[in-house]
Amino acid sequence: METNQTLYQGESRAIQLTLLDQDNNAFTPASATYYTTDIDGTVIKASMDATLSTNTITGSAGITITDTPGNYYMIWRIIDSDGHIYYHRTYIQVLTLLPD
Repeated sequence: METNQTLYQGESRAIQLTLLDQDNNAFTPASATYYTTDIDGTVIKASMDATLSTNTITGSAGITITDTPGNYYMIWRIIDSDGHIYYHRTYIQVLTLLPD
């Protein structure tokens, strides 16, 4: 699964995922981490713990990511109470606020 987010150069924003199971019921993870790469897979921001709140997880897309316009991925690693691991990818497009 992949979600998409558009940010602007120099912007800092929280990225949040709401987790639901296949029956559209709230899914509460035991833990979650995320890291950010550029489009080629080079790690831009090393793995960090996501903030958990019932069935939502939140990570930060700060100036480290939005300093340079381009395309990035935030890769989420979500672990349930049984130890099963799920991955999710958020595509982030960083745009310049004003054209050159």
